[in-house]
Amino acid sequence: LGVVLPPDAVLGMFVGAVIFFVMGRRHKQPGTRGHRIWAEGMEPICAGLIAGSALMGIGNAIINAVL
Repeated sequence: LGVVLPPDAVLGMFVGAVIFFVMGRRHKQPGTRGHRIWAEGMEPICAGLIAGSALMGIGNAIINAVL
């Protein structure tokens, strides 16, 4: 991915992966609130961040085209 995507996107993915890795290691115990959020809930959080970033990019492109 580092060859195809711009460096800021790759850096963001790397930082996010490191955060979820570290927090998943800190909250190993299943059933706890931290485990539910950081280990079991990482897909919805990441999907929301990716969708939000895509929508912001579309909005930015529209604003640049209009102005």
